[in-house]
Amino acid sequence: MASPPPRIEAVLEGPAAQGRLAVDALVTLARELQMSLRRILSNRRPRGGRFRGAIEEVGRLDLIAFRQGSAVCTFELAPPRDPATLSGDQGVRAADELLLALEAAESGHEGWSDDVQPSLLESLDRLTRVVGDGIDTVNFSLDAGAVQRRTRISTAIRTHVQAALRRAGRPNEVRIEGVIWECDWRRHTAEMHSPDGTKLALRFSADLEEQVTAARRSRVIVYGRMVSEGKSTFVDVSRLEFSGPDLRELDPAFGAFSDNLSIDELAARQGVTTPKSLDELRGTWLDDEPIDDLLATTGRLRR
Repeated sequence: MASPPPRIEAVLEGPAAQGRLAVDALVTLARELQMSLRRILSNRRPRGGRFRGAIEEVGRLDLIAFRQGSAVCTFELAPPRDPATLSGDQGVRAADELLLALEAAESGHEGWSDDVQPSLLESLDRLTRVVGDGIDTVNFSLDAGAVQRRTRISTAIRTHVQAALRRAGRPNEVRIEGVIWECDWRRHTAEMHSPDGTKLALRFSADLEEQVTAARRSRVIVYGRMVSEGKSTFVDVSRLEFSGPDLRELDPAFGAFSDNLSIDELAARQGVTTPKSLDELRGTWLDDEPIDDLLATTGRLRR
C-alpha cells in the first residue's frame, strides 16, 4: 500500500482565526512557506545549486484542505515524489529543516541563526509576518512517515528574526531584483534588467555559473557589491536566488516568454484597457481642435 504524500499542517490561533482567515494572511502563509522550502533546496548543493525546475518540483506545495470552522491549512508536497535517493525525499528534508529553523527562531537562544542562510532568514521574516494582527500563534506539523516534526511560533519570533537579520547585514551589500538577460560565460558577466528598465552589468564567479545558467531570463534577486573599474560599474555577485511569483504580481508587465500569452492576456497583465469613450481617449487634447486630428495623430503614432 502506497504511503500518503508528505503533509505540512498549519493551525492558526487567535481572535482573527476564529473560523475565518484574511486572504492576505492565507496568501502570505502559502507563498512564503513554499518559497522557504525552495530557498533551502537551492542552497543544498555546495556548488551552483539545483536547477530551477528541480527546485520547483521538489518544493511545490498544494493546499488540499482548509477546515470548516477553524483556520487549519493543510499543504501537501505535490506529487510525484522521489524518495529513492541516497538522502531520501529532498522536499521532506527541506520541510524538516524549515520547521527546525522556525523552532530555533522562536526560542531566540544565543547563536540560533549562525547556521541559517541569509536568504532563509529573509524568508523566515516574511513567513512569520502572518503572526500578529489577531493571529497569536501558528502550530506547524510535518507528517511524512518516519519524519515527524512539530513546532509552534508566536509573536516573539518576529523580534528574534529581525534581530538576526540586523546582525547578518553585510556592509556595502546591494540587493537588486530583476531579470538576467544576456550572459558571457567566458568572461563570467551578465546583463540584468530591473523593473524600472535600468540595465545593470553583473560579474559572477565560476562557482555561480550553474545558478546563473538556470536563472537566465528569469526573475531573480541578486546580492553583491557595486564595483567601479575605470569607466565601468558593475555588481560583483556574491549570491542570487529566484524571486518567485509574488514579484510578478508586483510587476505584472514582467512576464516570461514561456507564458505564451494572447494579445488580450498580455494587455490584461500590463494593465492596458480599452477607452470607454472618445472623451476618455481625448485626454488633454485641446477642446478647440477637431477630434479627427486626434484620431489621425493616434493612428500615425501607432504605425
